[in-house]
Amino acid sequence: MDSLAMESKELVRPRIPLVAGVSPLPPLDQYMVRIVLSAMLVFEFKEPSRKQETVRNLKQGLAGAIEEMPLIAADIVTASEERQSIQLQYGDKAGVWFHVKELPEVDFDHLQTHNYPLSAFPLHDFVPEPRGHSAAAPVVTIQAAFIKGGLVLTVNGHHSAMDAQGLGTFVTVWSKHVDAASEGRPVLAKHRLSAECLDTWSIYGPPMYRRLDDFPPYSVQRDVSPSQASILQASMDGDFGQLAKFFRLTNWSISEEQLQTIRQDAAPSSKRQSCVTDIAAISAFIWMRVTKARGLSSRRNIAVSRLFTAVNCRRLMDPPLTAEYPGNCILLGAATMSSDELEACPSMRLHAVAQSISDSVDACTPEEIWSLTGSLQVHSKLLNAIVPPIGEEEDVIVTSPARLANVIEEAKWGKSLGKVKALKLNFPAWTDGFTVILPSPSGGYHVLLWISHPTANQLRKDTTWLAAITSLD
Repeated sequence: MDSLAMESKELVRPRIPLVAGVSPLPPLDQYMVRIVLSAMLVFEFKEPSRKQETVRNLKQGLAGAIEEMPLIAADIVTASEERQSIQLQYGDKAGVWFHVKELPEVDFDHLQTHNYPLSAFPLHDFVPEPRGHSAAAPVVTIQAAFIKGGLVLTVNGHHSAMDAQGLGTFVTVWSKHVDAASEGRPVLAKHRLSAECLDTWSIYGPPMYRRLDDFPPYSVQRDVSPSQASILQASMDGDFGQLAKFFRLTNWSISEEQLQTIRQDAAPSSKRQSCVTDIAAISAFIWMRVTKARGLSSRRNIAVSRLFTAVNCRRLMDPPLTAEYPGNCILLGAATMSSDELEACPSMRLHAVAQSISDSVDACTPEEIWSLTGSLQVHSKLLNAIVPPIGEEEDVIVTSPARLANVIEEAKWGKSLGKVKALKLNFPAWTDGFTVILPSPSGGYHVLLWISHPTANQLRKDTTWLAAITSLD
């Protein structure tokens, strides 16, 4: 059996050192929430004699990935204290920290039998430090944790340098180099990211003195509550213990059969109405039942709620960015509905609610994107500027990074690892009601919902909710 230290770390550097210096970050990176995204990739690994070989291939592949995608070896540092802007800094020994540990008490077969519950992946074991933003925050940190019969590969990606789609691009690049290393061959130039994929020039619109609150997500004036301010700070710090006082992460699945019921309820009732996407229909269902569980209209006398959709704008840019663009390219769509409508029976109102979500996404036009990027270039305070005015346990935010799940499912990692068996996400959500919708390899969808403890308890009593969505906790 291969012998590994129970815990170790190494700074993996490219074969050709990167040039030391700083590099600017474009506007859509600048205004992104400064948190760390963690993706855990679970592999079956039944050959303990190949541990050292596997670690060597992972590190060699990572060195190749740095050469192809240098930003992963940078640190995020302050550019302007006054504007709270940031930039990439490449040190004299730029690289990516790679952690390795042994966790023999965790059993892959047990995880697989129980559908990989997130509770089986405690942060202190599976998510390396740093888990939050800092004065010099690494863009990427990696950990390989060998468990009994398996391997859990964790990628920490700083959200100020990459969104979930960009994280998927990095995983694709890295796995490609690991696969090549396992076969003793190079990655040919034609299989590497093109200069077009890394080009950011189309994100820079001309400076525009349009106020941020002129854009729909930011047009509603609300004072930030003390609890919301605490949540946002804790998410930046990666303080999961503090966040647990406000909400918990719940995991759900929607089967193909359950999805078909949601589709039927969201179908147009006349030829004049448009069809809606599955994501819009699922988002609408979640918004309605969460609003009902919160009792906005029935118990709290709150008239309206908003749903914010994270819109991947790569193909909406003019000219469009490639799907592989590794940085942030997200705008928020904002839909507003009355609490009375949202608390109605989904079979009666689901299409109308889903249509309002679709309309908010359609409002993210190339002209609006261009205007926003221009506005951000002169915006006075960039720290977390993407965060809209959010009501306390009133609103919902939905993101559906389908490409992340798809590329991770398709990636090849060499003979000793094969393909990923499960993807688990865990990161410090920056508001109550944050929702991630991911396609499931077996059909249907996985849903991650960060929600307050009382609302979570109400959802578990909601027969309409439980008929359409199944708990994985």
